Amino acid sequence: MRYRDCAAILAASALMACGTDHIGPGHYGTIYTTGLVAYATPKGEMATEIRGNVPGTPEAVTFLMRPPGWLPPFRFTTRPDPETPAGYRVILHFDPASAAVSGERVCQGERSADLNPPPKDRKMRIQAVFCAYDRFVSEANGYTDRPASLDDPAFRSTLDLLLATLLPPRNPVTERFDAGCRFRPC
Repeated sequence: MRYRDCAAILAASALMACGTDHIGPGHYGTIYTTGLVAYATPKGEMATEIRGNVPGTPEAVTFLMRPPGWLPPFRFTTRPDPETPAGYRVILHFDPASAAVSGERVCQGERSADLNPPPKDRKMRIQAVFCAYDRFVSEANGYTDRPASLDDPAFRSTLDLLLATLLPPRNPVTERFDAGCRFRPC
């Protein structure tokens, strides 16, 4: 299992280097674990909010979203079952006007304005934040070419890489990737 995690991270990094997309480094709170993700998805779904200049409907975007392979399978949905813990959620904001609204502030309810209208000549920015109620869990930001449609393979690839960064196999804040630690907390 440990080697699959490493292989997945290396493959994602290689894909990021080859494309025109850019996914920045993730930011993680000390509470992030894959166990927390599993706890947040007991019914097999994750509550999801889609904001901003979405290149389609929110439901169509969540249909394209897939959890990384190191997590148990679940689906992202804007209409969760009433028994799904709504306090645990992923927020995707397309073209937020300000990069200054951090994941911590997003989880506490602050909303960034949207770039309106979205610039046609610029890459689309996507901010992804994972929240546990009003607590920040993790954040990832990326840029990609504005897709002509949701069927664009580059857009799907960007979503996959963004979610792999948002929901990594290990928390780099609490678990160092160090050969001396053998993938355990040091």
